[in-house]
Amino acid sequence: MELLKGRFVRSLSGRDKGMILVVVGVTDEGYLLLADGKTRKLETPKKKKQKHLMLLSFPQMEEREVGMLTNRRLKEAVKRAAAFLE
Repeated sequence: MELLKGRFVRSLSGRDKGMILVVVGVTDEGYLLLADGKTRKLETPKKKKQKHLMLLSFPQMEEREVGMLTNRRLKEAVKRAAAFLE
């Protein structure tokens, strides 16, 4: 599960259906912590099960980038991923 950190995902269910998010953490219960820098900030990530997400083929963020993320950088990364996928 730790390998998912920094991966871009698309939500398949819930209020955030269709949104592109970044995995910023993993809980012990198997939930992924997601943020996009805009509606879901790094300080309050969304907790979601992996089965409700689709992993995207967009290149993963590097481990050092994930550790130094700010909401602004995260928002820009998600914006680039969305533009790439359209």
